[in-house]
Amino acid sequence: MKITVIGGGSTYSPELVSGFLERTATLPVRELWLMGIDPEG
Repeated sequence: MKITVIGGGSTYSPELVSGFLERTATLPVRELWLMGIDPEG
């Protein structure tokens, strides 16, 4: 499974990534993309 998080530079992203990692047995994530919404950064 591939998951993309729009707004990946947000302060909630570490908690979100941690949640995905804790659930790898039931949520088979192969790729996790963090995409920023700032076109300059």
